[in-house]
Amino acid sequence: MPELEELKEENKRLTQELKQKVFESSILYDISHNISYTLGYDDLLRLMMDSLHKIVDYDVCTSLILPDENKEAKMLMRLAHPVSQATVDEIQTKVIDALAALRGSKIPRQDIAFDIKGEARNDSPDRIKSSFDVPLFVRNRPVGILNVSSIKDIEYSDGDTKLLYTLASQAQLAIERLQAVLLAEKSKMRAMVEGMSEGVVMFDEKDQLIIFSAAAKEMLGYDLLLLGNLQEVKKKPRNMHKLDIPLEKPYPRVIHSEGICIEEEEGRSLGTIFLLRDVTKECEIDQMKSDFVSIVSHELRTPLAAMKGAVDNLMDGVCGELNNTQKECIILTQRNINRLSRLISDLLDISRIEAGKIQLNKQAAAISPIIEEVLYFFKDVALHKNVKLSAVFDEGLHRVDIDPDKITQVVTNLLSNAMKFTPKGGEISIKVSIADGYLKVSIKDTGIGIPHQDLDRVFNKFYQVDHGDINIQRKGTGLGLPICRGIIEKHGGRAWVESELGRGSTFSFTLPVIKE
Repeated sequence: MPELEELKEENKRLTQELKQKVFESSILYDISHNISYTLGYDDLLRLMMDSLHKIVDYDVCTSLILPDENKEAKMLMRLAHPVSQATVDEIQTKVIDALAALRGSKIPRQDIAFDIKGEARNDSPDRIKSSFDVPLFVRNRPVGILNVSSIKDIEYSDGDTKLLYTLASQAQLAIERLQAVLLAEKSKMRAMVEGMSEGVVMFDEKDQLIIFSAAAKEMLGYDLLLLGNLQEVKKKPRNMHKLDIPLEKPYPRVIHSEGICIEEEEGRSLGTIFLLRDVTKECEIDQMKSDFVSIVSHELRTPLAAMKGAVDNLMDGVCGELNNTQKECIILTQRNINRLSRLISDLLDISRIEAGKIQLNKQAAAISPIIEEVLYFFKDVALHKNVKLSAVFDEGLHRVDIDPDKITQVVTNLLSNAMKFTPKGGEISIKVSIADGYLKVSIKDTGIGIPHQDLDRVFNKFYQVDHGDINIQRKGTGLGLPICRGIIEKHGGRAWVESELGRGSTFSFTLPVIKE
């Protein structure tokens, strides 16, 4: 019967519509539920666009959001099917212009971060046959656009349009919640920063100042140029950029600045932060210690010289013959006088370096003879410990403008350290090369190495690495490495160390070459 057939068809249609409505409702529920836990604008929009594809047919879904004037605009594009690159560009321009028209201000393309998922072809452009936009408003202010486009001739139903507006409504509520959370967190962070005794200065990824704490203003007096070149800090992300800033007004003091550029895991800059601390008292105490050490060292030299002369006379028999027991006592005394003399010389050297009074008798010289002379000096020690010594010199080495005696002191000190911490049967190698307009000397050993946490401190005065139960004979004064660094920096070079515990160390330094 015709009526029965029509009834069956109508029942089938209604059943299909009901299934579609149930499916759409479940998708909306999932979106609504997950949005509650969304913490970022990108996650929110990706969730919506991926879910939308399950219920609305499209080739390209695009979202552009600019929730805050100080934040970078984000455009996400989901290519459900391959379309031409020209079509992608056309949709991007269309969406940017639509949001700009809503906001009443231009949105520069260079200020937008693009994230495209899907394949774009490089062939002839496709013609967009179906498209509609849904604006996103927060507190009556336009913050974004959601666009659906297709190169197929699709007639979107009123239900599809209503569904998209429902999704947009969900997004608007989520964006409001996100903004409220971000505002609360910002206020909390600002209160914490203002409560710190240290000064805090923070720039965003566009180098716009976003935090300038009261303590920082008091230290710098609003002069941000004192922090140095911001771009230099950004060149080495995640590396601490340290700087001591001497100030004369309103009274003499020293501000220590530590700046670092923070990046995401993908390598995108999040901003730069500087932490400021008044270290005037520490500098004054350090200067007092240096002055005390310098004065005491000078005062000790005269009586020590007299003691050394007297002991030498006794050893030479000037005061009569000595028996074996007396000689042993004199030899022990002589050894400790020499050790004390070396300590005083080191203290005087480090005092001169810190005071900027170290004198260099520079001359144009080759580095090879200096290193070969030091190697010859350590030949017997290496033979006794069964340590292999070697040196490699690259071809075409330039001469350097140096004080040969001071550079000999540096190489001797570094080689002595390597010999001390390299076990029997080990190896020490020296490599001399040209790198970036500098002559580079590297002394590599197969010794016990240095723990990672000590690498930045081995050049500090009196600092000695704690190797635990490892027995290291003839512990030094902890002044050799700071003296080496001071001499090298006075020559216009730099000194550093690379090491791994249990796998040896490589101490390197550079010297500016003389251009032939």
